[in-house]
Amino acid sequence: MAKAFNRILTKQGVKILTSHKVLGGVNHGTYGEVTIEPVKGGEKQVLKADHILVATGRRPFTEKLGLERAGVKADERGRVIVNDHL
Repeated sequence: MAKAFNRILTKQGVKILTSHKVLGGVNHGTYGEVTIEPVKGGEKQVLKADHILVATGRRPFTEKLGLERAGVKADERGRVIVNDHL
């Protein structure tokens, strides 16, 4: 599903960069700039865009969400327990 979604977004002109780390960012009001570099090393780049989405990490942040009160179960690492249909 991720590959298909990636293809759709790429056809729409969305640039998707993976395996990069964000070094910093600046909001200029009408646009933003983000400085990035590849995780495995390489040249830094400054990207300028109308919208910037940054998704990082794989550690769940489920503490203090009240999952128990909502009847949602989590495992010992804080991950939401799902069935084979997610």
